[in-house]
Amino acid sequence: VLVGVIRWLHVGSTRAWSQEEQDFAKSIADLLTHYFAIHKLRENEERYRNIFESAGEALAVVRGNYIVDCNDATLEMFRARREELLAIPVRSLWAEEQPDGRKSLEIEDAAFGPARHGRSQQLIWRHKRLDGVVFDTEARITPLLMRGRLHHIVCLHDITQRQRSEQQIRELNTLQQAIFDGANYSIIATDEKGIIHTFNRAAERMLG
Repeated sequence: VLVGVIRWLHVGSTRAWSQEEQDFAKSIADLLTHYFAIHKLRENEERYRNIFESAGEALAVVRGNYIVDCNDATLEMFRARREELLAIPVRSLWAEEQPDGRKSLEIEDAAFGPARHGRSQQLIWRHKRLDGVVFDTEARITPLLMRGRLHHIVCLHDITQRQRSEQQIRELNTLQQAIFDGANYSIIATDEKGIIHTFNRAAERMLG
């Protein structure tokens, strides 16, 4: 890292600089200013890239209908190479239908309305990998104005496993309720004070 100040000192008796010397000095000053600006830009870019890649979540920068940048987690999520993902429209990464059965292309205006009007939003959206596998994500979208153009920072979290776990819990609860209600003997649940909180149908018949 280059840090410091460069100065040119004239040693000896004072003399007036010619126009050619003044122009040369200005060109050197402009060149150094440009160099330091590029150096600072590269520092910021490296810092941005380190944060981008170490986020742990799939992050993508979207402009219009295309991804203009993404981290490795996004490439892994969609099973794609960088050049593949940046070359295809975002809509081609959507599943044809969303979890509620509606067509993705038919509801996109309503689904992404807040983000397209410059507001942050969060939603569940069903995506499709390049290999055709469909999966659900929790998407967090943050608008960002860069160089006068609206971009969106999109953070995606694959919730497939979470949904499977929730479905298994629902199925288990349904099974337990069926066993509970189908038992031929009375089952009564109370708290430590003896207050009844739940009972099955056999208990209901017994208690009248």
